[in-house]
Amino acid sequence: MASYSGVFRAGVSYKHQAALTTTPQVFPLTKDATNAPTSAAVPTYAELKQLNVQIDTIAGGASSVLYFLAADPAGDIPLTNQGTANILLGTTTATQGAAIDCIDLDYHFQQLAVETVGTVYIIIWLNAGTANANIRLHWRA
Repeated sequence: MASYSGVFRAGVSYKHQAALTTTPQVFPLTKDATNAPTSAAVPTYAELKQLNVQIDTIAGGASSVLYFLAADPAGDIPLTNQGTANILLGTTTATQGAAIDCIDLDYHFQQLAVETVGTVYIIIWLNAGTANANIRLHWRA
């Protein structure tokens, strides 16, 4: 069995253009060679550090992102508590911005039947309105 003994590399797992609404939705965070060539699969042992939700086409009064991470695509095995991150709007437009939150979680892939190696899932929704998001999970392994 492998053991974790410190940081050897850092990376980002990614989801491209997730359509967000006020209804919780599940999206995979993993390697996306097409839309984020430097992204990578989530390591089997990692420190999940930060969530960066880059948002565009904000409409309907969205001001915060709510989320939690899960081990499975149904969102039935949460890895984190629910988090809330305020949307910081850009300086030149009210329809673009980002929501950033620190996670700081030791993650260990457990090989459960419902897990996918290299992927964690984000269950994410808005407090109001709609938006599109490029979601980045920063980690260290």
